[in-house]
Amino acid sequence: MILHHTKLSQTSFLFKKKLKYSDDCDFIPIKIKDYSAIQTPLMFVPYGIFKIQNSNKQIIDITFYNLENDTQLNHFKESLQKIYKVIKNKYKDLNVNPFLKETPFNESLRLKVDSNALFYNSDKQLIDNIRSNCYGRFLIQLSGLWVINKEIWVQWILIQGKVNQPIQIKNLLIDEKIISKKIPPPPPLPIFKKSTSKIVIKKKDKTKSKKDSGFDAPTIEELQIILSNLKTIN
Repeated sequence: MILHHTKLSQTSFLFKKKLKYSDDCDFIPIKIKDYSAIQTPLMFVPYGIFKIQNSNKQIIDITFYNLENDTQLNHFKESLQKIYKVIKNKYKDLNVNPFLKETPFNESLRLKVDSNALFYNSDKQLIDNIRSNCYGRFLIQLSGLWVINKEIWVQWILIQGKVNQPIQIKNLLIDEKIISKKIPPPPPLPIFKKSTSKIVIKKKDKTKSKKDSGFDAPTIEELQIILSNLKTIN
């Protein structure tokens, strides 16, 4: 079952038998009673998933950067501090290193990324990785305690994450067809009324008299006299 972070302070922890890994290295498994993992509130991831230098181990830091805006973060932080006190009181003869570290992004919890961990985006699509500078909710596990030379380090493991990252589209959806530009149809011709479109042509009045035109044509006799006078002058 998954334990919601709001109920974390109400649970108890089971410390199992110590497991020897070398002469100076032991591991103490821890199990939360009746639960397999804890669901965190929305937390900020500044760096994404990265590898430790000279190691194949992948880790991720989830931070309380949004503490001033989210009261749930404050409650979750208090629950983690109580877990630390429980471990410290149980192993008083050893130095228990705090698992909440001060960073530029407020306090941070470092998680080892499980090799079978699954990651999803905000649309519940499976993604390959968790990028930097994003918010997400995570399923984490309090795996146990590494005991080395009277020092204790608490190991937290990331099992699953759902982060606010853009959706991923696997197939090409961009349409590369060239759409031809159609010439728009001409505007409709204006509609004229019959009364305004009728052209009236005025005809000359053939009945007009010569007197009305202001010109009298000479007679043949008058023309002959004019011609004879011209000859006489030459």
